[in-house]
Amino acid sequence: MENNTLSLSILKTLINGWAFEKGFQRSVLLFDDAAHAFSALQQREFFEIFRSLKSRTIAPKAAVYPGMTSYSPNFHIGHDAELIEAWYKPEEENYLETMKELLQKRLSSDKMSLLDEKTELVEYLALAAFGLPRSFLTMISQLLGVEESPKKPSRNLARQAILRNCSFLRGLFQSLSGKLPRYSHFVNMGRKLEMAIVRELKDYNKSRDNEQKTVLFGIVEPIESELSRILALLEYAGIVRFMDSVTWNNHKSYRRYSVHSALLIEKNALHLGSNYPLSTLITALTKHRLHDFKRTRGQRLLGKDFQEKCTLNLAPCQNCGVPRASEEAKFCVECGKQLSTVSVYEELLKASIDQLPLPEKKIKTLEQQTSIKVVQDIFLDEENQEIMQVKGICPIWASRIWNAAEEFVSV
Repeated sequence: MENNTLSLSILKTLINGWAFEKGFQRSVLLFDDAAHAFSALQQREFFEIFRSLKSRTIAPKAAVYPGMTSYSPNFHIGHDAELIEAWYKPEEENYLETMKELLQKRLSSDKMSLLDEKTELVEYLALAAFGLPRSFLTMISQLLGVEESPKKPSRNLARQAILRNCSFLRGLFQSLSGKLPRYSHFVNMGRKLEMAIVRELKDYNKSRDNEQKTVLFGIVEPIESELSRILALLEYAGIVRFMDSVTWNNHKSYRRYSVHSALLIEKNALHLGSNYPLSTLITALTKHRLHDFKRTRGQRLLGKDFQEKCTLNLAPCQNCGVPRASEEAKFCVECGKQLSTVSVYEELLKASIDQLPLPEKKIKTLEQQTSIKVVQDIFLDEENQEIMQVKGICPIWASRIWNAAEEFVSV
């Protein structure tokens, strides 16, 4: 180790030595935030290190995210690493049973008793969670009033929980403008794309029986690179999920995606009528034909000029203010000064707390009664001492504020 630097060969020797001292023959390295907290250039450098660390005795693992991860030119999925998708698919046969088992393990017996004979409500929320256990448990908590006053489970409360989940999804997607400012124009188009897709599916399902509804749409290939980026960002936020690529009867190839169930429920995109029973919705979401999908194209969804609107919003030179020539540019084309590369994580820590998904009233109270102004201040508040001094903030709310900050910098 020289000049505070560490070569890869020395690092591998150290790791193997530590494992040997503990009696292990193999080490597993887990990297969580590294794959998306860095800038695009830093990510590519990271995956070069990741690839070089891999050996017979060292197994690196990293979390990667659709639309967020930039690999190095020498890093190839399938050869240098295996890609494993961590997602429960709602269309799988045992999906509902898996979610019910999860509920039994997480809820106390008295809370579970409130759901007796409420199987349809549980399945309703499980399907609306779109394969995400955390979303499911959050909506169940809201249904039962776990963190507030206890409530009698009802369909109306379940729908309110679903609508809150929709708001959270859109908020998460919109927050990408701050987390990835270079893609802010793509995020703006993404909201338009979401509305267009839901509208197309609703029209497509209008004349179909309940067991013939679809939650899938397919975009004809080749897909414009700008549209691929928008879809990847939507997939990162959980609004859509890539399924596969298929060839249809007209011999055209389509890239297929499924849409988040909560968004379909919110807009009645399955076209089930105004007062449909829950059993009808559950049937439509569990019995739909996986080979059927709405076929469309980018220009139909976003307009003929959408590509012109999808430009990178690159940070200007910190010295003269001239826009960067490209995302990879290291020096300003105008003044020649070196361009700064700040990690996304650092930028998020400096973000104002009003960007957190918290009630406006809570944020104003924090700003007025504490010294907490940016996200980093929350992490520096040991054991929430300053936050807990604010009138109206109990331990539960203090925990929510901390979790909101943690998710903001780590999602």
